[in-house]
Amino acid sequence: MFEAIFVTKGTVGVGYKLFNQTFYGTQIIMNKKMSTINVINDYALIFEKCAEFLYHPFDIVEAYAMRKENFLNVMS
Repeated sequence: MFEAIFVTKGTVGVGYKLFNQTFYGTQIIMNKKMSTINVINDYALIFEKCAEFLYHPFDIVEAYAMRKENFLNVMS
């Protein structure tokens, strides 16, 4: 991924793949009542590492994306 994704609404599963099976250990659940926004892939962009996690939407998700270059400019 070359962008950070800001999830504003919906449910996203966070998991990993092991021996050809996918496991989702936690869920990111966002709705209008929550005043926060959850960010996916920010660590990978900041530290130049590949993401070790899989993300899967469990319902309709609303999100914004920011390209790596713009994200790093904002963070610096």
